[in-house]
Amino acid sequence: MEAHYKIRNGQITIKVEGATAKELFKALAELEDTFSVADDCCGSCGNIRTRFRVRTNKDGDSFYELFCLKCNATLDYGQKKDNKTIYPKRKDGWSVYQKAEEPNV
Repeated sequence: MEAHYKIRNGQITIKVEGATAKELFKALAELEDTFSVADDCCGSCGNIRTRFRVRTNKDGDSFYELFCLKCNATLDYGQKKDNKTIYPKRKDGWSVYQKAEEPNV
C-alpha cells in the first residue's frame, strides 16, 4: 500500500509505503507530527518563507530545525532515543537567538 502526503502548503509531497493499513497509518501519523501544516509559517513573525535546516557541531551531533528567512527564528526538533525519529519541540515554540550582552566593566 502507498499514500502520498502533501506538506507545507503543498510545496512538498512525500510518498509513504506500508504493508498493512496499520503500518501506513503509523507512517502517516509520524509525518503529520513532524511536518504538520500548523508550522507552515514562522511562529514568531508569521513569515511563510521558512526552511528545513540541519546544523552539525564539531562532535558530529546533528540538530534539526525550521528556520525563518526573515527574522531568523527557529523551531527546534528533538530526536527520539532510536535516532531514527524526530519531532517538533512545540512546548518550547519558536525562538529568536538573542546575543548575550557583554557586562559593563
